[in-house]
Amino acid sequence: MKANIFVLLMVCACFIYGQNPVISDYKYAIKVYNTSLSTQYTWTADVINGNDTIHTDKKYRQRDIFHLSFAVFWKGKNRISHEVELANFSLQNRDSLTKRTNPVINLRGNEQNVLAIALRYELMYRIGKENARFSPIISAGIMPYINYGNMLPHTSLAYPTKFSAVGARVNIIPRLHVKLTDKIFLDINTPINLFDQSIQRYVVKNPSLPLRNQKNSYFNFAPFSGIADMSVRVGVGFRL
Repeated sequence: MKANIFVLLMVCACFIYGQNPVISDYKYAIKVYNTSLSTQYTWTADVINGNDTIHTDKKYRQRDIFHLSFAVFWKGKNRISHEVELANFSLQNRDSLTKRTNPVINLRGNEQNVLAIALRYELMYRIGKENARFSPIISAGIMPYINYGNMLPHTSLAYPTKFSAVGARVNIIPRLHVKLTDKIFLDINTPINLFDQSIQRYVVKNPSLPLRNQKNSYFNFAPFSGIADMSVRVGVGFRL
């Protein structure tokens, strides 16, 4: 359904462009983005070896071709503009996060509850001319986010697990602004992650372990994470 709505917006934009190619100035706009994501995740599994708990990491990549988001854009002085995007808001109950696999116990077949919220603020600088049909733009963005998930196993061989992460990503974003009509434009861009930093916390409710060993918190800093997390955004903007 989301994909059909986005395609319909694109078709309408191209149709209106053919009918009315007039360009006018504007100060505010709203945007509807579709983002194609390819994200690499790392899950930590705990293996009990005698009195020691060994933490092992398993990486996997998740792809999402259609992801809609909404943004508000406004112009500043000179060539500077601003944008705030609700980059992600999802509340799901699913089993797809069982990519985390314990080398001893397979954790597949668990109920997963996931909450993810992210906002992105961007500061844009227009390189091209104001009234040009095609204008290259460079922008820098910061995206604070909150991720929370819990796993409820369907078997007594695994333990309930909770995960939370609070952090922010810093992006540099090359983009192409395409004016279609006096009201509609396209924004094509690819956010490049310069670094990602977060505070992550894992809780494994294993009654055989002391309470202090059931919890694990650490600070994660991932520089130059643009290769691990890649995305392409195509937005339809409506001038107000």
